[in-house]
Amino acid sequence: MEDLGEGCSSVVKKCEHKITKQIRAVKIIRNDDPEYILSAKNEYNLLKGLNHAKIVKVYDQIHDEIKGTLYLVMEYVEGETLEDYVYTCTAE
Repeated sequence: MEDLGEGCSSVVKKCEHKITKQIRAVKIIRNDDPEYILSAKNEYNLLKGLNHAKIVKVYDQIHDEIKGTLYLVMEYVEGETLEDYVYTCTAE
């Protein structure tokens, strides 16, 4: 699994499905705050109903309550990061 990005309480990894060989991005959220996990689940529920070329698709969520980890399985999109894009736009 290749690291794609990291934040305060999560990391995003590029993963390959063992059976279908499809490439996905998996956001791994490690946080034992129930409100934070609920907020992330609400974000997933909002995004799963959206279908637009400019919005990353979400496919699944898995909550491992024992580990205190929430996994969000999303579409993997190649290209520059948002951080790089913003930097490029503000440098001009």
